Parts: sequence; structure tokens; C-alpha cells
Amino acid sequence: DEQRFSKHIHPIIGALAIKEVTHENIVQLMQVLNASVRTGKYRWKTATNIFGLVTRLFDDACHSKRLDLRVRRDNPALGVRGPDRGDERQGQYLFPNEAVKLLACPSVPVRWRVVYAVAMYTGLRRGELHVLLPENVQLEARYIAVIQAHNRATNTEKGTKSGRARRIPIESNLVPLLEHLVGNPFGQAGRLLDIPATRTPA
Repeated sequence: DEQRFSKHIHPIIGALAIKEVTHENIVQLMQVLNASVRTGKYRWKTATNIFGLVTRLFDDACHSKRLDLRVRRDNPALGVRGPDRGDERQGQYLFPNEAVKLLACPSVPVRWRVVYAVAMYTGLRRGELHVLLPENVQLEARYIAVIQAHNRATNTEKGTKSGRARRIPIESNLVPLLEHLVGNPFGQAGRLLDIPATRTPA
């Protein structure tokens, strides 16, 4: 939320005190978000998340359980419609023959083939894969416990994107690889996989 505010909201209304923000200011923010979606700068879901943060912020300014945060009697975001919705983005995936070629390719380092195999069979996000530990893998019960993720911006651990821990079933074809990884972790500090903090593979 802090990053979302500083990048998308502060440049438009951040110079104003909370008490000074008007309904027209929120409408202006909404127009900027819609224009950014139309030009392709933001995806519509990104704009929706930004606007959701704005509405929560001003709702708290009126009705927060913490009395010291209640600095307004009115909510300037009320009555302002959210961003225009677009088409859902289609998920990216590899066809089986493409996956076989990737995992068998000798020019791809083994550590990355291992990462790709676990990612394809589990559907875990990069940040979630980064912090997997052997104890997260329950081979007898056939699930992986996903309880945290890696934040590349701060190089720290955080909660999952959804904010909830979850269990991922283990496909039978992935069991031999996970059995090996649990006994012989690839990553640093006992982590299951060798994923550096950089965005792209070296």
C-alpha cells in the first residue's frame, strides 16, 4: 500500500492535507487512472487496486476504529465511480511439448530447470518459490505449505499476495524431485530452490 500510494496517488493529491482533499480531487484522480488504462500505462486491475486504496484511506479518515485517525466528517470518495473494467488477462502457460523441451535443454542451467519444474507443477509465484524451505514440503501428506513470499523491493520476507497461507497439492510426477530437494536443498540458508534476488536469471 505504501508503494502504491507513493507511486500512483501522491503525485496527484499527495500535496494536500487529508482534510483539504475534495470530491473534485478524487474525480481528478479517477480521470488520471482511466486515462492511464486507456493508453496502456496501467492494467485495469492495477487502477482498481489504486482506487480501492483511496476509498479505504478516506473511509478510515471518517470511520476508523482508531479515533486519532478520524480527521474528517465526510468522505470525498463517496459517489465517485471506480475505473473502467477491461478484459481479464489470460494466464500464461507452456504446452506439454514445450515444457519437455525446456526441462531437457542442456543450455539451461540445472538450477533453473529445477525452478521451472517446481513452478510449472505447483503454480507458485516467484516470491513464494524463493522462500520455500524443506519443512514446507509435506511429502507424506502430499502438499506444500505456502505461508510467505519474498519482497524483491526490500529483499525481505512478507506474507503471501492474498494475505493467507494455503496448501498446494503435490503432483505425483513432482514427488521424486521434491524428495531430492528436501534432502539436498539448492538454495542459500537452507532454502529449497536457488533463486537470486534479481529479477531475471543470470
